[in-house]
Amino acid sequence: MEQFLKTLLSAIIGGGIGYIVGFLSRKAGGSCPLTCTPWGSIITGAIFGILISFNKK
Repeated sequence: MEQFLKTLLSAIIGGGIGYIVGFLSRKAGGSCPLTCTPWGSIITGAIFGILISFNKK
């Protein structure tokens, strides 16, 4: 259960960071398909958050 919560929290944080990046990139007129809309950057950020949460040292 603890790993699930950690993964969920990481996805939410990653999605939030992705939204901010997508929002700022849209204002700058970016042409990258991952960041030109907030939805693409939210999904990408959430995926990266999940991948980082599985990193165990």
